[in-house]
Amino acid sequence: MAHQSKKRPFSSTVAPNTPKIPEHIVNELKPVVDIQRESLPESPLENLKKFQYAHRFLLSALDQESQALPKWLWQQTPPAELSNQEHKLWKMICFSLTSFVDNCTETTLGTTSAAMTHMGKDYERTWWVRRIVPVFQTFANQTGLLAFDWCECEVRHHALADVDPEYCQTGTPWFADGLGYDWTGMERLVMEGSSGQHKEKLPKTIDDSVKQVHNMLNMLKGIANTHLNSSFQTFSQTRVYGIQTIRATIALSEMQMNDQGKFVHRQALTATIPTRHEERNKWLGVFNMVAYLLIALETQVDNLAILDDEQEGKINVETEETVRVKLCPVNPVMQ
Repeated sequence: MAHQSKKRPFSSTVAPNTPKIPEHIVNELKPVVDIQRESLPESPLENLKKFQYAHRFLLSALDQESQALPKWLWQQTPPAELSNQEHKLWKMICFSLTSFVDNCTETTLGTTSAAMTHMGKDYERTWWVRRIVPVFQTFANQTGLLAFDWCECEVRHHALADVDPEYCQTGTPWFADGLGYDWTGMERLVMEGSSGQHKEKLPKTIDDSVKQVHNMLNMLKGIANTHLNSSFQTFSQTRVYGIQTIRATIALSEMQMNDQGKFVHRQALTATIPTRHEERNKWLGVFNMVAYLLIALETQVDNLAILDDEQEGKINVETEETVRVKLCPVNPVMQ
């Protein structure tokens, strides 16, 4: 008799240390959200290469010796023709690589050190705070596009989506490991750290992956509910974002709504956080992701400005083309 393989929980081969949603959950959510698990196709470092000066600066920085790198970074003068956007990326490179050198430096006391005696422990929050938080906090500091809360942040839009109308009480709150608020104070990027540096626990990864989808859906609904008079066509270009880390992998995902009023969740990019000077070339992938997020969020600034003008009547929108008319009849989640 021919060998029959056991049914797998995932529809295709899943890369290690990446977000994971079992096939049965994908199918359960399909009436509301289309989960696309393949990363967006692109050429290597496509986003970083859009910033030619910052890209060359980073390549040169990665050729420097570790101890000489901080001084070298801050001695470089950005070209005068640098755009404001690229100047922000240049500064992020300087701050992030300076912090990287600090984290790669180990001071010994005699023949040992505190870091050496701490080896073998794999606490999720230690890894999160030491390696993940600095990348995105620096992004926020240098761009002004996001402001973050860290560690056990209440996702407000999840609680609002679960309001009990009879008693006017919000639902059970969900908490995230990081929450990025945009320039208007809206929740725009939600983050989950699903493991420490060394070991992935599959149930935790799955729970966090599904949680990310739900949180992003509610964040997007929150923007829609404050722009019911805006054009649905404009709203369909609105995006919210998610970051999930599994071991040293960072996965960036995004969600928007398609023309049929269905949520679409896709994985945009992955990158690997370097932890040793010998791994420094991995910063190319990290900054490719950072460049993608920088471009995406600056596009969202323009998108939200149009939504606001449409909502307030500065830009005329025919009633039948509004978010209110287009979404509520077709998407029960919006009601």
